[in-house]
Amino acid sequence: MEIFGQALPVERQNAYLHMVVEYELLCLHQAAREAIRALKRLGYKTEPAFAKHFGLLGDPYRVLLEMAKASLTREKLTTEEDIETQRHHRG
Repeated sequence: MEIFGQALPVERQNAYLHMVVEYELLCLHQAAREAIRALKRLGYKTEPAFAKHFGLLGDPYRVLLEMAKASLTREKLTTEEDIETQRHHRG
């Protein structure tokens, strides 16, 4: 068993960010779920299993973290654009 934690709010911890991007990938690619489970049964940890299945190059932990941060940035930009659009419609 492995335990990992950081002295940060949960939504900024690497483990949480990995789960967010893994969830997004599985939502977009439903068929990947069983393939990743098969890799885990072969002994792969979660992040390396995702990287192998999706052909991600480099350190799987770092790549998934970068993907999560890009996703959150995109989400933040979309939210800010929505807020700005609402302001324009009100005024």
